[in-house]
Amino acid sequence: MTYLQLEILMKVIELGSFTRAAKFLHLTQPNISHAISGLEEELGFTLLMRGRNGVYLTDIGKRLFPYIQNSLDHFEILKQEVATIKELKVGTLKIGYFPTCPTNLVSKIIRAFNNLYPGIEVDIQQGSSEEINHWLESGIIDTGFVILPSKDFDTVPLITDHLSAFLPTTHPLASESIVCAEQLSFESIIMPKGGCEVYIKDFFNISDLDVDIKIDVSDINTILSLVQEEMGITILPKMVLPQNLIGIQAVPLSPQIQIEIGLAVRSFKNMSPAVKIFIEEVSSNISLFKCSKFIEFLKQTLNQNENFSK
Repeated sequence: MTYLQLEILMKVIELGSFTRAAKFLHLTQPNISHAISGLEEELGFTLLMRGRNGVYLTDIGKRLFPYIQNSLDHFEILKQEVATIKELKVGTLKIGYFPTCPTNLVSKIIRAFNNLYPGIEVDIQQGSSEEINHWLESGIIDTGFVILPSKDFDTVPLITDHLSAFLPTTHPLASESIVCAEQLSFESIIMPKGGCEVYIKDFFNISDLDVDIKIDVSDINTILSLVQEEMGITILPKMVLPQNLIGIQAVPLSPQIQIEIGLAVRSFKNMSPAVKIFIEEVSSNISLFKCSKFIEFLKQTLNQNENFSK
């Protein structure tokens, strides 16, 4: 049993296909099949089955899956610990975020981290809140942006934000200082998927009002475009709205709905060095990410890197 065999197995499980796994790992499909069959022969069990909808784990494969995942996690930690000892600062960091997570915050954090640790490869994946939780649990990602509280994982709080109604600037309510559920109950709602829908439904349910959901959309840019085209209104964290976006006005809700966004990991005790560094940097500098001082922080980071390279 080799690390490569286990890595191939996990990638086949993740992608649900021998062909896609081969393409991702830059191997041939026969190489993938040979690695899996060799692993199964050594273990004496069939781990994977092929069906119409792709590849799936057998019952024995499901039983062994957590142990295989833990083996790969510990091997990755070993590699990064060795690299840290050698002061190479290399590794891999897999991050997940949900569609309605403020992308300007995510991009600022990752850009600053990349400037500080260019040797760490960052892999970013977008998914719903449920997918983020599943990816964390199964080890597909190392850390993820989540809406707090999150009882299943260890978390670090980052920011609080309030939901606002996003209206076309021509909308009669766009000039209001606040809007309530009753005022919005007559509107066609473009429902953002993957993070805030529970809070939006609760906002109307508290007032015993029904929600007229016109369309469910995951992509933030598509949601904003639909609002600009006056196809309906939406409710999102205020930080989602890009600066200087034409045609949309954000109006606070009454009563206010506050959400807290944080970073989650499976366990603080079993983090790889790359994840530890990421969590530490974000935790110690989060105040900079939320204000204008962030630009100054970035400049200092870039200058430090330039001086170091000289």
